[in-house]
Amino acid sequence: MISKLYKDKMKNFLYLILFLIISCAGKNVLEDPGTEVDIEKVFKLKKGKIKQFSIVKKDKQKKEDSDDAPNESANHKEKTLKPSIKSKEEKKVIQKEVEKKVIKEKPEEKKLSKKEEVVQKPQEEFIVPWKRDDYPEAFKKYNKRYEKFWESQNKKYYSGEKFTFDISWTIFRAGTATIEIVDDLEVAGKDAFMLKAKMESAEYFENIYKLNNTLTTYISKENFFPIKYEMRQRESGQNVDDVQLFDEKELKTYFYYKRLKEGKVKEKSEEKYIPRFFTDSFSALFFVRGLPLKVGYKFGFPMVTRTKVWLLKAEVVGTEKIEILGQDVETFKVKAVTQFPGVLKKRGDIVFWFSKDSLKRLLKFEAKVKIGSVKGELIDYRPGK
Repeated sequence: MISKLYKDKMKNFLYLILFLIISCAGKNVLEDPGTEVDIEKVFKLKKGKIKQFSIVKKDKQKKEDSDDAPNESANHKEKTLKPSIKSKEEKKVIQKEVEKKVIKEKPEEKKLSKKEEVVQKPQEEFIVPWKRDDYPEAFKKYNKRYEKFWESQNKKYYSGEKFTFDISWTIFRAGTATIEIVDDLEVAGKDAFMLKAKMESAEYFENIYKLNNTLTTYISKENFFPIKYEMRQRESGQNVDDVQLFDEKELKTYFYYKRLKEGKVKEKSEEKYIPRFFTDSFSALFFVRGLPLKVGYKFGFPMVTRTKVWLLKAEVVGTEKIEILGQDVETFKVKAVTQFPGVLKKRGDIVFWFSKDSLKRLLKFEAKVKIGSVKGELIDYRPGK
């Protein structure tokens, strides 16, 4: 008989494993990869509040537009067919009626009185967030310090690419984690791609705590700016919805959280400023792939989770040949130090191995924890295009 205390400890370890494999992301994750959370319904928000963060599949939209086009053209031709006119008198009558209609429908220009001209105020000039009085001073420093990494970032993503990792803790196999890229999306009016991750617990761990969860984040192709980050957890005992929106113009994040556990509902929403250059906790892994990695290269950037901003610092400490999928592969060994949020609010070290080729695939990771270590290794890979 497994004690409740032991089960709780194992559950925390499983969450920690997921936390590490998706680059220090939060411990609650989404179910059903690719399914958008209906946050209007979940959080009872007004449609105007989140309309700008709607998601559109570009290929489908183009098809619908092309299907509609012929009908519009046909209707236009039908409308422009001229009736037959038998006499010159009828032509003159019709011409006069048309001229009267044009004059009647011509919009009148509204003339402002002198008083109205004086009272009318010009539109307020938009002030960029980092020049506002309430914008955090620390973020102004971050904006200058980390801009260079976005300038050198190569924006590496490949549509359809899929990674499957085997996850273990000490001597136990904990489960598998998959990460996949979906392209051809439009989010908030921007060309975007989606990262989705899913973790399933191994059969042994299912007796302690079963996991079958996923996470989704949407990223701008133009500048690798996170746009929308969704997490949903559905399991015995509790339901959790967690959504984070990132407004590039206002440099603000909007966080919505709702948990139903043992009949009790906990809700939270926050709005805070963010730096100009940052990743969310999931997209950080793929941001690193686009950096000019070489031995001795040091880099860092802010990561935003649930309105909290913390820093990741990393260095390429060397190269190493490792065996992955039955082959010897040359890799860059990257050591990252991160300030974790919440219950893990302390510095932690994670080592990542990225392939040394142009793809810079994540092949392996390892992190030491209080008891033992958590490891992940690529066991299946589907190339993208």
